[in-house]
Amino acid sequence: MDGGFKQRRAYYDEEDVIGSSAKYHRTSCPSIKNINPTNLKKLRSWEEAVELGLKPCGVCKPFHKQPSNEALAPTQKSSGNPIPIVSASELSDLRRRLIQILNNLDRAQQRPQGEGVGNRIARLQREGIIPREIVATMRAITEMRNAVEYESKVLSESQSATVRAAWNTIEEWDSGRA
Repeated sequence: MDGGFKQRRAYYDEEDVIGSSAKYHRTSCPSIKNINPTNLKKLRSWEEAVELGLKPCGVCKPFHKQPSNEALAPTQKSSGNPIPIVSASELSDLRRRLIQILNNLDRAQQRPQGEGVGNRIARLQREGIIPREIVATMRAITEMRNAVEYESKVLSESQSATVRAAWNTIEEWDSGRA
């Protein structure tokens, strides 16, 4: 690495970063004033933003690390075998199975009326029933399903691999509880 890059990286590592629901920004970004304050979150670094899956803002262009191919699982790139795309019906089936798991976990006598799956997952986490890392995998399933169902998206290979890994994690956790 050249010295200039190290200096820039040190500067950006120390720079404050603000996250929103989908992107991260420099604290000086003019776009921040247009974001609902409830969606803003203070992040420790741009690396944390990338780990959370946030994209860099196109206005302030905060520094971000490009993922390297080394970080990808061998089956995704080097094997040459395509990863089967998760279909809308598969995602719907996974969501139904997830709701069955939630039903088995939920001990609430009265649930809030109209409580969606995402809010139910959050409530069960607050009640200490679902651990934080499992909540993230459950949300990955529900968000991917919502994107496919409501936005007519088609998942990429890497998104499909994420869904499959998330579901495996949920099943492993659920079977370990019994």
